[in-house]
Amino acid sequence: MRHRFLIASRFILAVVTLAGAVMFFLAADVRGETSSPPDVYYELSISVASNQETQGTLHDLARTGLDTESFDVRPREIRLLATSEEYRALQRQRKALSVRKTISGSLAEQGAQISLIDSSGVTGSYAASDALTVPIIDDGYHTSTQIEALLRQFAETFPNITALVPIGSSHQGRTIWALKISDNAGLEEDEPAILFNGQHHAREIITPEIVLDIILRLTTQYNIDAELTDWINRYEIWCVPVVNPDGNERVFGIDLNWRKNVRDNDGNGQINFSDGVDLNRNYPFYWGGWANGSSGTRSSSTYRGPSSGSEPEALAIMRLAEKERFVFSVSYHSTGEVVLYALSSNSFASPQNVLIQPAVPDQSMSRVIAREFASHIIRDNGTAGYGSSPALYPVDGVDRDWQYFSQGTIAFVVETTRSGLGFQPNYNTWRNPIVFGQRPGWAYLLQRMNGPAISGHVREAGSGKPVVAEIIIDEITHPSGEVRVSNPRFGYFHITAVPGDYTVTFRAPNYVEQTILVHVGNGPSDLNVELFPRPLAANTRELRWQVLFEDNFESDKGWTIDRLQDSDTATDGRWERADPAGTFQDTLGSLRFRAFAPEFDHSLLDGHMAYVTGNRTVSAPSGPSIQDLDGGFTSLYSPVFDARRWRSLNILFYRRFITDSTGNEDSFEVSLSNNGGSSFLILDTITTTNIEALGTGAFERVELVAKQSRSFVFSAQMQIRIRVRDALPDSNVEAAVDDVRVEGRDKIFSKVILVAKPLETK
Repeated sequence: MRHRFLIASRFILAVVTLAGAVMFFLAADVRGETSSPPDVYYELSISVASNQETQGTLHDLARTGLDTESFDVRPREIRLLATSEEYRALQRQRKALSVRKTISGSLAEQGAQISLIDSSGVTGSYAASDALTVPIIDDGYHTSTQIEALLRQFAETFPNITALVPIGSSHQGRTIWALKISDNAGLEEDEPAILFNGQHHAREIITPEIVLDIILRLTTQYNIDAELTDWINRYEIWCVPVVNPDGNERVFGIDLNWRKNVRDNDGNGQINFSDGVDLNRNYPFYWGGWANGSSGTRSSSTYRGPSSGSEPEALAIMRLAEKERFVFSVSYHSTGEVVLYALSSNSFASPQNVLIQPAVPDQSMSRVIAREFASHIIRDNGTAGYGSSPALYPVDGVDRDWQYFSQGTIAFVVETTRSGLGFQPNYNTWRNPIVFGQRPGWAYLLQRMNGPAISGHVREAGSGKPVVAEIIIDEITHPSGEVRVSNPRFGYFHITAVPGDYTVTFRAPNYVEQTILVHVGNGPSDLNVELFPRPLAANTRELRWQVLFEDNFESDKGWTIDRLQDSDTATDGRWERADPAGTFQDTLGSLRFRAFAPEFDHSLLDGHMAYVTGNRTVSAPSGPSIQDLDGGFTSLYSPVFDARRWRSLNILFYRRFITDSTGNEDSFEVSLSNNGGSSFLILDTITTTNIEALGTGAFERVELVAKQSRSFVFSAQMQIRIRVRDALPDSNVEAAVDDVRVEGRDKIFSKVILVAKPLETK
């Protein structure tokens, strides 16, 4: 039956593809947009004289905003694909440039094998009662409409282990679909999760085939293959074959080399080469082109969009990731036969695990898992093992970096197919070698889900309710300021690790902090951590402590800057409450950078605002001397609070201070007033920083303690002042503060009390 259907389909291919093209134009009209003819693309050849010149040329090309993933590096030659506008720009820059051929038209017009659907929207036929009879997925490349029909069939055929979930909509109103595979797919279970997705980039049409094959293998082998069945019973496996459905339809109907989504950038109601956003340059982590790995030009293939996370397709993945906190995530792309891991913008800014041996500059779990993952994938020529790298060249705004930074997900891009095969390799020749070669790779990740990890649950002692706790591991540093927390739905956490002994601290507001020693063997640690609420005094309902105020700066709670007006002396870069924009020193030649101001606030999970100095106001990256604190000091004052009944104060906050001064003139000072700001007691001052340690943008936790004394009595007019000073004309100074909390306590802390400095009168 299937063969007769496929044979018959070949006779109507021309009719159906024509009808499909017509339907695409009609669909575009319905959504209020029309499409101009496709752009002409140029397959270019650039001559190079040596390996050294090749690397320099590739770096230069990446900085222009060209798609680095389309480069095909050959002896003394670099081949790439460029739009007409990119070609004209290259002509102005390079002499050794030649055109191999020009390409125009849709995928259908190029004669690619395309899957067909009958009038009912069903590919082929199958018996719904037969769990082993599945939709036809290997009869040609698929449009997003056909893929939706296939996903519906999988959900109908395997209702006990699948759930079809809409996770968002595209610019043109197409639904972005995810198929969840789990033993109780309709429920939100307390299980680790993994994500596989395809077609961020429209022209990479082999990538949905891989995700469809994952679905096919998992669903049809459930209760047949013991290991696969165990994965489905233990995990939640999410599959998103098409992240960019509008781009998919444009490739099939209009422009086979279209890469971006179809945002109408100029708002003229037409989609042409100057429209669209590269979805995998639109994610928030280091968005803005600081690594020169994306473009601010709308017509560029790597246009990053008007703002970070601006695109509904990227937001769909972000919302799903924030909800599920995936252990691993794989985004399939083409071309290159390489696994790219986070942080692609700068591998040295990745979380570093000191137990990873042998000691190397990049001690990131992302690197360790990537190398093993890549080694399992079979190349399309049948040999084993992809390469692995943080990036072909530094890029910014990519999904794997954002997921690793914000969610702790070890995320990858898998660049499938050899460069010479192009973005649409011949279906009959290459589909199965490429798709089947990925199977050992994704199977390895599902196996590794049960590998070494610091994992478990954080719950409240007694009630058992989940607690959102920050998880600090002494052996894992976070140069970019990442914060790892337990999942609010179940209190679950999973931090992939290598075997060894770890010191782990669990910290949550209003709970007693707990530090435990954890031994990680060959599997997850499966910890059950119980945090106790702050204790009550004996035989009384009165608290022994109280939060007097706390602020994550997401709203204006009354902090003031330069309270006495014009008393601050700084000429530029004074404090402001803002979304940190980041200031970087460009040393990309060595894949290192120094962040003089952070790109994000500290409280990643509950907002994006902080108080910062010298916040960048332009989208392009700038050096630290362009936009920092200059010419004196700037002062930030807290709201006044009442501390009369307390014997000591615990002041907690997160600080970011960096200066390249080698002297002690530049400073970050914290003071406390008991008279509404007439005079201040200096609690803490720092004057120098280790740029190599702090230059990656991380916040540090600060805890200061003040006590009542005869010379300093707590009152109803308490106030904190945070003052940052730039005293040297040639030094660069940046500061930030976030997540402030002041606690009143009725017992004096045994910690060192930082009140040894004299009163300062305003």
